[in-house]
Amino acid sequence: MTNGTPARGRRRFDVSPRVYRLMWDGHSVAGVFAGLALFVMFFCGTLALYRGELEQWADPRLRSRSTAVASIDGLVQPVLEAEPPAPGGDMLLVWPFGNRAWLYLQYEAAGGGAAGGRIVPESGAVLPFEGRSRLGDILNEVHFFAQLGRGGETVAGVLGVVMFFALVTGLVIHLRKLPGDLHAFRPRQKLRVSLADAHTALGTLGIPFAAAFSVTGAYLSLLAFVYGALAVGALGGDRQGLNALLLGMERPPYEASGVASPTLPFDTLVSRVESAMPRA
Repeated sequence: MTNGTPARGRRRFDVSPRVYRLMWDGHSVAGVFAGLALFVMFFCGTLALYRGELEQWADPRLRSRSTAVASIDGLVQPVLEAEPPAPGGDMLLVWPFGNRAWLYLQYEAAGGGAAGGRIVPESGAVLPFEGRSRLGDILNEVHFFAQLGRGGETVAGVLGVVMFFALVTGLVIHLRKLPGDLHAFRPRQKLRVSLADAHTALGTLGIPFAAAFSVTGAYLSLLAFVYGALAVGALGGDRQGLNALLLGMERPPYEASGVASPTLPFDTLVSRVESAMPRA
């Protein structure tokens, strides 16, 4: 083989030399261009796994060995009274779990904008979102190019598809000579030969993991397009029906009465969630 093309008179596969050459070129281009961006995504994704530890390292006030909370309402209500939420607005509450010994509260304020912060259970202190280290958030966002908005997540999904294409074409290219290449490692040869041997062996052994990353990453990043296509193609654009069919999430129809319903305490809601989904 010379410069990525099969030698004359020797065919690797039952395909024409042009098809083989196109597969080689596609594998090389996809690997080079997608690999640069995917390396950044994988590297930041690995560090983002330690997002909680990074937040505790950046702010010692978040360090605690206990995740026990006597009353979530007792911690959250002072924050809501100081900055009331907007009627009908969204609210996100994450109570302590694992190594994150603090409450995360974010909601839409009545005056506009996001409000809330991280609440330390031991002292009741509220650490606002502004004026703190965003290292963990930045690493998590770069993992799927969230800085670019919805378009960045789409780019991440397309890169996952390109990565899977590179895996399939690489496997097909090396398929016939794979048993011998897996046992061939020549570190004393030229650098190009040694790197080619390592590329073939490590790339083949890592195919199951890389394929899982590419497929699941592409699916999660392109989920909006997948759902839209399924809803339009199968249910005539009915997204609620698709949620009920695939996820069991069915929202019964109702008419607004114009009267605000009573709000359950956070402690009651959390106890119901924990009883329905016990912690491992």
